Amino acid sequence: MANEELEQRSYIQKGELKGDGFGPYESFNLGATTVTELVQCGLPVSIPAKVPFKFKAYKGSKLPKNAKLDRLFCDRSSGVLRPVFVAEWKKATEFNDEKKQTKACEQALFDAYVFGVKWACATDGVTFIYVDVETSTKRGELVRSDESRALTPSLIEDLLTPVTELKNPTDLAKRIWQKIWQATKEEPKACLLTFVELFMLKFLSDNLPTEILPRNLSFYELVKGTDDEFKDLHGKSQIEHYVTSIRPHVKSLFPEATVVKDEGLAKLFGLGAITSKSLNQKAV
Repeated sequence: MANEELEQRSYIQKGELKGDGFGPYESFNLGATTVTELVQCGLPVSIPAKVPFKFKAYKGSKLPKNAKLDRLFCDRSSGVLRPVFVAEWKKATEFNDEKKQTKACEQALFDAYVFGVKWACATDGVTFIYVDVETSTKRGELVRSDESRALTPSLIEDLLTPVTELKNPTDLAKRIWQKIWQATKEEPKACLLTFVELFMLKFLSDNLPTEILPRNLSFYELVKGTDDEFKDLHGKSQIEHYVTSIRPHVKSLFPEATVVKDEGLAKLFGLGAITSKSLNQKAV
């Protein structure tokens, strides 16, 4: 029988688990559902008998079958829903010193090991700590990544993809181009300019904190869900949302005709000075 939380959040669709869109992943915002209940609903997890780590700060239940987590991220590219990443979300008061952060990191590690994933995040929504689960359990101590960017689909992909592998942006490029052309039927040049803007937005979404670029104005919000689902949520199409809400905000972050005063950057490009011309072109 399906768990009540999964039903309330509409994570059970046609008898199968289906998460919210999060880039190429599916996100499950949980908190009250155990790994046992998720397995009963079809999540392919082999629950371990124990977690081989000596916890110093985390004092929660050490029974893997009872593990509960805040956020679970899964991949379905192979046709089967597969856990790839977990996150433990804390209130600011539960994350404001080293001991509390260690506790959160250990809890994230516990959940990640139970779900069989290699990376976990502990955060209060402002500070993000990423734990290398596999290395941590081998060494018997928390091993944190140097990464500190906000949790985005691109960040997950960066942690999961070995640096020796070359990422292929072709599928993403095709999806974006098709959405632009189908929505506007504009000439190729105008579509191309908007296409370039959207890839700039993805870069900004991967690197700017949410207090500068709010989540509802990010690239990942723009490409989330189907066209109908997006209209139901925002009352407008993706292109309309981009033109009326996102583009003006990005332009406010990078005013036109801004002189870049960094001498090193000017020297890098062999110029006496650099002046921003951001979003000054006629796009869609």
